Amino acid sequence: MKRILKQGVTLIELVVVVLIIAILSSIGVSVYVGQVERARRAACKDTIRQLELAISRYEVDVGQYPVSSSGTTYSPAGVSLLVDGNQNGVGCGYLQLCLRTSLNGDLNSPLDSRWQGPYINFNEDRLGDISGNPVTSSITKPEVQLLDPWGKPYYYIQWQNYGTMGGTERPTGDPFYTSETYYNPRTFQIFSKGPNGITIETPKGRRGTESDDVNNWSGR
Repeated sequence: MKRILKQGVTLIELVVVVLIIAILSSIGVSVYVGQVERARRAACKDTIRQLELAISRYEVDVGQYPVSSSGTTYSPAGVSLLVDGNQNGVGCGYLQLCLRTSLNGDLNSPLDSRWQGPYINFNEDRLGDISGNPVTSSITKPEVQLLDPWGKPYYYIQWQNYGTMGGTERPTGDPFYTSETYYNPRTFQIFSKGPNGITIETPKGRRGTESDDVNNWSGR
C-alpha cells in the first residue's frame, strides 16, 4: 500500500511570497502616486492657460488687466492690496473677483459698463481662503482665492506692480535682463507653488522659479 505524501508550504517559501507581494505593492503605489502628481501638474498648467485667456479677454473689454494680489475692499470704495512679510503680492483674490463679477463684486451691475463677464467659471470646490481653507462668511470677496490642485492659492501680479509686489525677474546673466528685467514685462505673471506649497521668497524677485513650481513664463 502506497503512502500519500502531503506537501505543505515552508516558512521560507511563505516569506518569499510575502516579499514579492510587498515589492509589487510598493511599485504599484509609486506608479500610482507618480501618475496622480503628473495629472495634478497637467491640471495646474491647464488652469493657468485658461486664466491667461480669460485675463486677455478681460483686458480687451475693460482696457486694463485685473488688479494684482488680494484685498479686503473692492470698488467703488477702493482696493486694499495685501502683501506678505517680504512685501510680495498675496494670492489672486482680486483676479477671481474681476473675472467673476467685476471689481465691485456685483455681477448684475458691474463697475465698468464694458465688462462682459463672467470670463471664466470656477468650480466652487476650488475656491478657498489664502490658507486653502473653505470659504466662509467671515471673509470678503476680494479675499477668496482660486486654489491649485494641491489646495493652495495661485499667485497673480500684473506688470505695473512687479517692482512693488515681487514680480519674478530674469537671471542677471540673461541677455534680455537689461531691457526686460521681469518675465512677461508688459502683461502679467501667474504661478503655483506646486506640490510642496513653498517657493523661493528671498532674494526677492525669484518667486515661482522653484523646481516644482508651475508658472506662465517658463513653460514649466
